[in-house]
Amino acid sequence: VYAFGSNERGQVTGIPSTPDRPFESTPIIPECLKDIHAIAVAAGLFHSAVLTDSGELVTFGSGQFGQSLVHGRWKPNDGSRLVSVACGRRHTVVADEHGRIWTFGENKYGQLGRSIEGKKFDPTPTLVQGIPTFATKEIKVAVDCGWSHTIVHVTTPINGESLIFGWGRNDKGQLGLGTRQNVMAPAVLFKDK
Repeated sequence: VYAFGSNERGQVTGIPSTPDRPFESTPIIPECLKDIHAIAVAAGLFHSAVLTDSGELVTFGSGQFGQSLVHGRWKPNDGSRLVSVACGRRHTVVADEHGRIWTFGENKYGQLGRSIEGKKFDPTPTLVQGIPTFATKEIKVAVDCGWSHTIVHVTTPINGESLIFGWGRNDKGQLGLGTRQNVMAPAVLFKDK
């Protein structure tokens, strides 16, 4: 993985920039990614995320809103491989090989798809409920994020049915629901399309 651009919060190198070098104008390999083979990358406003070929998540950059891992690497406790990653402005979303969705970071608009009672953000990757999972590795899951909303595309192994879920900020119709209310938990999108 090569990175370049503004490094104000360490989102390029893994180490915050200095006043005399606020950005990297040529591609570099971040120190925290030396000898890592990546299968997916994502970038938020001030943080970056990488999935390794061993199915681990590596994040670097700003963690002010819990969007970067405290300990740098993560994988579900049951050893499942992570297969898809996306970053919003201040949140991170990953999917594992069973179609489970894990989120962490800011939740101001419900972009984590779960409740975090009494807190503005959650730095711990936690499972999102309400999305079907399967005990097979044939499921295909893709995650994507906007500034403060999340979209998940699931293709089921049973009949190839495609389901799209969304949650988070919706004040400008970002979720295509025909409403302008934020959505705090996964909602099926485009049911009739």
